[in-house]
Amino acid sequence: MKTKLITSIFIAVLLALVVLVFFFNKKEDNKTVISLRQERVIKPLLHKPNFEMRFNFTPNFLKANDTTLSLLNYNTQKVLLIDQNARVYDSLGGGRGEGPMETDRMYNYEFNQDDFYFFDVSNASIVKSSRQTEEPSIYYRDSLRIEHAQRIADNDFIILYKDINRHIAFSKININAKSNHLLQSVNLSFPKKRDSWWLFDGVFDKDQENNIIYMTYFSDNLLKIDPDGSLIYNVDLIHDTPLIELTYQGEMIFPSANTYESALDTAIDLNYIYVLSNVSNKGDKGKRVIDAYITGNGSYSHSYILPNIAQDNKPLEIEVMQNTFIVLYEDSIQKFSFD
Repeated sequence: MKTKLITSIFIAVLLALVVLVFFFNKKEDNKTVISLRQERVIKPLLHKPNFEMRFNFTPNFLKANDTTLSLLNYNTQKVLLIDQNARVYDSLGGGRGEGPMETDRMYNYEFNQDDFYFFDVSNASIVKSSRQTEEPSIYYRDSLRIEHAQRIADNDFIILYKDINRHIAFSKININAKSNHLLQSVNLSFPKKRDSWWLFDGVFDKDQENNIIYMTYFSDNLLKIDPDGSLIYNVDLIHDTPLIELTYQGEMIFPSANTYESALDTAIDLNYIYVLSNVSNKGDKGKRVIDAYITGNGSYSHSYILPNIAQDNKPLEIEVMQNTFIVLYEDSIQKFSFD
């Protein structure tokens, strides 16, 4: 009798634990569920196997510049210039180190025929250098904790930093004149939440008219800002993603819930802003999607499903050139054409 009672109690406790685990898991799933605001309109892609570049380093910041592709080798901190035959023909930057032309964590770069600009997040510095002499002509650094920087034109940049209240803040700076103009219309687009610089972290991009695009990783915001720094629009992406939650342990900050990045990167042509989405379309589970938004007003237009090179080798970044998507994977660059 005693043995049966103990067994019954054990079974009851086990069932209760199973129910509790299910309940809390279900509750967590409900919190982190990501839905689409509207059904996607899917258009076809055609893989172009005639261009394929493979590498054995950690890649970052794929860019398209006229007929040239460029890519940061994160290991060496060198920007590689790639021709149409998938060959590296030049490199920019002084590599990893602490010198004025060297970087530890390059987070953005831009170049033209004469100059090379780059932002190093490790020491919050922006450098303009001559491609002929490979020497810095402007070295910019101030007291702001700059998290992201995007060149507008000439020596003007838009920067994202955390202000004294640890809120997300945007400014337009000139690295030569060392001027700083707070962008109020952009800053008012985000609620004053604790450590909102993390909650609304994202990526900059630029169109052919020097308008700046800012897309958030976690909160589904797509902003367009004119070259003077005025907000043109702030719209929602096609996802509806719960905002990331943070936990504090002393001075340390940890993401604790809703840590799923729903958007990863952007690319821009004359008509559309393309967003690399981490939210799979129905029926294509595990595949990332390129969602196209009309550049004039930010409204959703259509989408493309990208293939995985292997089960766990998914697209990381995108660029667009002449009706072709250039897609960065973990160990290669692939091209896909579209109408």
